[in-house]
Amino acid sequence: MGAVTYFVRMVAKEGKAEEVQQLLLENPRRIEQGEPGNLAFGVHRSIDNPNEFWLYETWASGEAVEAHESGAAFQRYKEALRPLVDPDSVLFGNCVPVKVLGYSTEPPAAASAPPRES
Repeated sequence: MGAVTYFVRMVAKEGKAEEVQQLLLENPRRIEQGEPGNLAFGVHRSIDNPNEFWLYETWASGEAVEAHESGAAFQRYKEALRPLVDPDSVLFGNCVPVKVLGYSTEPPAAASAPPRES
């Protein structure tokens, strides 16, 4: 399987939105520090409901997701986030990207040898 995308929606409990936002921003910070396999990561906050957040993540493979989610930092993040979010609000969808503008969902092509001169 190739690239995989996740959409996650959650609503912060009343008075907890700023804490939730700070926690949600930890994931892209880890990716920026060199965590491999991420193609896109977005943290979004609703215009209509400032307690509502949406995440958009695309990873090169299921193995990259597994590596991202298996570390101690991700486990601490989940444990810290859980009490701040309404559990009934969480929606999680995983899918395979069909068409995306802005980044490639194809694995990088192998480097080809330079053309030979005749």
